[in-house]
Amino acid sequence: MSRAARGRDEERLKVGPCVYEVVRAPITEHGLCDYKKQRITLQADMHPTVERLVIWHELIHAMLFQLGYNEHDERLVDGLAHYVVSVLVDNPRLNETGGVN
Repeated sequence: MSRAARGRDEERLKVGPCVYEVVRAPITEHGLCDYKKQRITLQADMHPTVERLVIWHELIHAMLFQLGYNEHDERLVDGLAHYVVSVLVDNPRLNETGGVN
């Protein structure tokens, strides 16, 4: 089912064994990852490119929490998010099959 059919407020993303609810709200930050509540909150009405970067930023936080890291270097998380998005955009075949063929 597409995001439009589901409704933007009903998204879920699986990260390892955890399923995060993704919600949009009028927050001052671009995004927040709440590991204990399994929720990623995104600032409402972001440009789609910015939203994609922010989602990856918060997903990296989720991964780090699950690995047992409770303190995160924001510059590192932000840099990783930008490079993940860049690699996926520049290599669309990775989005299709996960492969490089």
